Amino acid sequence: MGARSLITIVISVALCMTGCDFLRHVAGRPDSEAVAAKADSIKAADAAEAARKAVEAAAAAYKADSLAAENDLAALQRISFDEVRRLFAQAPDSLYAIVIGSFGEDANASKLVRSIEEAGVSGATLLHRNGHKAVVVCPTGDIVKLHSAYVALKGQPWWPKDAWILVNQ
Repeated sequence: MGARSLITIVISVALCMTGCDFLRHVAGRPDSEAVAAKADSIKAADAAEAARKAVEAAAAAYKADSLAAENDLAALQRISFDEVRRLFAQAPDSLYAIVIGSFGEDANASKLVRSIEEAGVSGATLLHRNGHKAVVVCPTGDIVKLHSAYVALKGQPWWPKDAWILVNQ
């Protein structure tokens, strides 16, 4: 067996064991590992771009919601403290609060308060004159703090779609 045959056998064995990576390496091209790393890099960049677009869409939706809420608030007339007292047997202590539910059964209101408190948010109940209990969160006298709390809590799994702000004036 000559030197040529031995070299041919060694090259054949190397090609069988390493596949295309050997030829790519000899040609100065990226191997399978470099190609996989580049593919992962492209996927990560695509995911980052999708996340950026999702944030932009959420910001646009938030802006639209804020403008709609501002228009709604501008259209509302202020109600007096006496009018609030007619709705609630127990008047709230703060100027603002977020109402996240109203229940005819005390057990249901208590269950919601427990579940939000387990999530780290303080809750309370207000008794309606009709016997229903309203569950409120974030009582405050500062509308900016209330708005920040509303926005922060809006994405929580327990947050209802029909939450509303109680204005106690």
